Amino acid sequence: MVITTKTDEIVTKRKQFVAQGVSNGCLAIAKEAKGATIVDVEGQEWIDFAAAIGTLNVGHSHPKVVEAVKQQVEKFLHP
Repeated sequence: MVITTKTDEIVTKRKQFVAQGVSNGCLAIAKEAKGATIVDVEGQEWIDFAAAIGTLNVGHSHPKVVEAVKQQVEKFLHP
C-alpha cells in the first residue's frame, strides 16, 4: 500500500495495531474540533453529525468543559 496522505498513514497504523473488533465507519482523522466543526489532519473541515451524546450537548472543546478538565487534572488523574 502506498501511503499518500497523513490520513492514509494513520489508517494503515490503525489496521496494523488496533484489534479488528473495533469498528469505525468514518476514516477521517480529527486533528482538532470546536463546537460542531472538526478539522482533519488534511485540513478539511467537517460538520460533526455523529458525535457522542456529551459532544452533541455542548460541542467539541467547549470552554467550560475544557476548564473543568484542566482543573480536575491538576488535582488528580488516573492513567
